[in-house]
Amino acid sequence: MLILLVLISLYGCSISIDNVSQPFYQMHDILLISETIREGKTTEEYLLKRLGIPTIDTTDKLGNKIWIYLSMPSVGNEIRMDVTLKDGIITNYKLEGEDRP
Repeated sequence: MLILLVLISLYGCSISIDNVSQPFYQMHDILLISETIREGKTTEEYLLKRLGIPTIDTTDKLGNKIWIYLSMPSVGNEIRMDVTLKDGIITNYKLEGEDRP
């Protein structure tokens, strides 16, 4: 239940518990994969092989997959990567966190 509350506060709205697949990732794993992502070129399969299933798996109003990867909570070093996928290709991603501008 605590994880769900954390996710709700991070995501900004209610999230079905069915959408939460893995709690958290190592911060350095998210940072490493974010450096290799190329919008319009990097595939869903590549992301799954390199990082794994997202913390949150949902769909936007246009039918695009939205994957959210969250780092393990620690003192001041939490990051989040939001990935938008269309037809198996990453079309957009955003990396947020205290260590990022």
